Amino acid sequence: MSERLLRELEPLLPRLEGILQGRGFDPASSYDRFRMAMTDNACMIFLPQLVGRVSRDAPHAEIEVLPWTEVYLDDLRSGRIDTVISVVGLGVHRSLTSETIFTDKFVCMVSTHHPLNVQRVSLQQYLKYRHVVVAVMAGQQTLVDRRWATFP
Repeated sequence: MSERLLRELEPLLPRLEGILQGRGFDPASSYDRFRMAMTDNACMIFLPQLVGRVSRDAPHAEIEVLPWTEVYLDDLRSGRIDTVISVVGLGVHRSLTSETIFTDKFVCMVSTHHPLNVQRVSLQQYLKYRHVVVAVMAGQQTLVDRRWATFP
């Protein structure tokens, strides 16, 4: 048990030492590894710019992107990961700080000859027709699919 705890704390010890000694963060001399969990959509939106900026400003730092899981908040609270980029509505524990960094819309694409080829589609209209569900989270339902499962 103590060996496992030491293995989990080992990457955090240099950071804790710096905090306790009052040293500021200098990106240019940082050899830190930043562990982040994010959805596939967040990876597409943020990683290109993030990697470019970190490569330029903190060339020795590393970014490790982990797949989003159901326990990411526990991982964040315990320090196993540093940052999470996720969707609103998943519930953030009051011990964590969160901020909305962008909003997005879901769109439905249909043939020009399809009956749903209208300006706005209600959930009831959408559910009358077959649709494709893409499993992107290792067998887990997406937030949207979980929400739809509550409808009769």
